[in-house]
Amino acid sequence: MNLRFKTPLAGTFHTSTESSTRRRVRCEISGLGTRPLASALSAVTLVEMIAVVAIVAVLAALLLPALIKRMDMAARTQEAANLVAIRDALLLDVVRSQTVPDHTSWQQAAAKWSMFPVSQVATNARSYNRIYFLQTGPNPASLPYTQTTSGTTRPANLRAIVVSTLAGDSLTSANCPNPAGGSLSDADFNALWNTPEGGRPTAGVWANWNGTGDDFLAQRIDYAPVFHHLVLVNRDTASTSFTLNGSSPIAIANNTNNNVGLDSYYLDASIVGLCDTSGTNLTRFVLTRDVSFVFEKGYWRAEIMGLNTSNNAADNFAGTADEFMSSQLSAAKPGADQEAAVVAMYSFMFTYTLWANQSPHFPKHGISSAGNVPEFKMMDSVAANNKPLDTITGTGGLLK
Repeated sequence: MNLRFKTPLAGTFHTSTESSTRRRVRCEISGLGTRPLASALSAVTLVEMIAVVAIVAVLAALLLPALIKRMDMAARTQEAANLVAIRDALLLDVVRSQTVPDHTSWQQAAAKWSMFPVSQVATNARSYNRIYFLQTGPNPASLPYTQTTSGTTRPANLRAIVVSTLAGDSLTSANCPNPAGGSLSDADFNALWNTPEGGRPTAGVWANWNGTGDDFLAQRIDYAPVFHHLVLVNRDTASTSFTLNGSSPIAIANNTNNNVGLDSYYLDASIVGLCDTSGTNLTRFVLTRDVSFVFEKGYWRAEIMGLNTSNNAADNFAGTADEFMSSQLSAAKPGADQEAAVVAMYSFMFTYTLWANQSPHFPKHGISSAGNVPEFKMMDSVAANNKPLDTITGTGGLLK
């Protein structure tokens, strides 16, 4: 039996059966003579491979941009997380070392607590440099700042930004700002600070930078909230002192000539000790917020800010008030009212607390004269000469 086929290669297959147990298959291709069937099959496979490669190329051309974008998004997410870790590490180091870093020491400070080596703090995963920018005119003015027992005045302009890019120009190139002192002008720094997520600054020294918003990341750091206002007033005639982080006693002048004593800012987690007249600590506390204390009659009046102390002045006052309310009045003072005296004293103490928190060592609500502050007037209306408290308990008062 003979079968004849037409093939894609313009040839003809002849298949013949010579006997019931033996077959012979031959391929005759015009002009080429007789070849084995495997050669024809190889030619067909090559065509198929070319077609597959073409299809793969088309698919790659379609999918590659999406794949690259997903890789960039993953890199941006990871870099944003790394910048947050660096920021947290810097703030933690400020508290632990009591030092605010400058542009030369920030990498070492961040490496101590971020678990990154210094090299991975200095550069990101794509080998672009991270840069630490400082706001101009900071207070404390000398950075790095290391805390002393004197503290500092109110912090101002104490902000920093860590900038990182994932593509475009390297942060060491000439058209991207990298000042030797780590400081930008106010306009350029504020442009960085106010850049929204996914955006990039375009004005000032950033105008010629070739990167895009997707390539730009900035982590903001404000060191001012890490400082707390501490006010210590000595209204006693005797001298007193305080300690800071285990230091020797530091004298606080008494309130002669309206001296307010200590008025300074210290870093969070500083340990403050309040001493008696001999320099022995009466109490210690960790500074975590703005707070003030007044030293009177040998005690620190911590109740002004609601903190606990080692003295029992509040309990003593309550006991004295109870004893006073239960006592017999002298027959020579008919009509005297113990309850009115206690209420007047409580009113005085309450208004004194309000006044002590505001004047003279706290803001006066914009009022130039301390005597015109509302809290002072309230206290004056209770305790001044011939006012309720004085007429009841003062010289010649009803209870005297």
